[in-house]
Amino acid sequence: MTLAERQYVVFKLESEEYGIDIMNVREITAHEVPIRIPNIPNYIDGVINIRGSVVPVINLKRRINTSYYDIRERIKYEKY
Repeated sequence: MTLAERQYVVFKLESEEYGIDIMNVREITAHEVPIRIPNIPNYIDGVINIRGSVVPVINLKRRINTSYYDIRERIKYEKY
């Protein structure tokens, strides 16, 4: 498959755009408020339950060490 034929999930953090090959994305779901867990890295907002699996919610803004501000309204959480 050529680069032109690939599809990407694209999102923006501040002025930077990022893309993930759609073949590496399992699913995109509606936003859920994560359950906070004490003593976890600051880039993890908490966990959510997806069909019985506990899934961490990673805040990409904090994970890649850019200046933090609340981005929940601008992009959805990436779910692993």
